[in-house]
Amino acid sequence: MEQIADLSMLGFGLSDRTDHAQFDILLSNLGAARLEQGEGSIPIETGDHFLRDEKVDFIKIDTEGLELKVLRGLPSTIARNKPAIFVEVENRNLDNFLAFVQELNYRIEWRYRRYPWNENYLILPR
Repeated sequence: MEQIADLSMLGFGLSDRTDHAQFDILLSNLGAARLEQGEGSIPIETGDHFLRDEKVDFIKIDTEGLELKVLRGLPSTIARNKPAIFVEVENRNLDNFLAFVQELNYRIEWRYRRYPWNENYLILPR
C-alpha cells in the first residue's frame, strides 16, 4: 500500500463537539476512511461553528459511522435553514438515526441500499 503523506492537510473534521482526531483508513480504501476522535493532529469542530453565518440548502454526510455525531453538531444550522439532508447511515446507527429524523420533524423522502452494512437516506423537513 502506498504511504499517504501528512493527512492533517485535510483541514478539519466535523462532529458534535470540539476535539482532535486522527485519520483511519479502513481496508486500504481511502473512500472508507474515517476520523478517530480523541487524539491526533486534525482539529474537530461542530458544523454549526463553521456554518453559523451561511445559508445552507443541502447537506451530504458520508462519514463511515459517525453520521449522528455530525448531525448532532448541526442543530442551529438545520433549524435555521431546513436543508435537504442526504446521509449514509450505518446499520448499527439506524434506530438512533430514525429517532433523530423524528426529533428534527423531518421525513424520509428516499432511501437506497448499495451495501449490506449501510443505507443512504434523503430526508426533508415536514
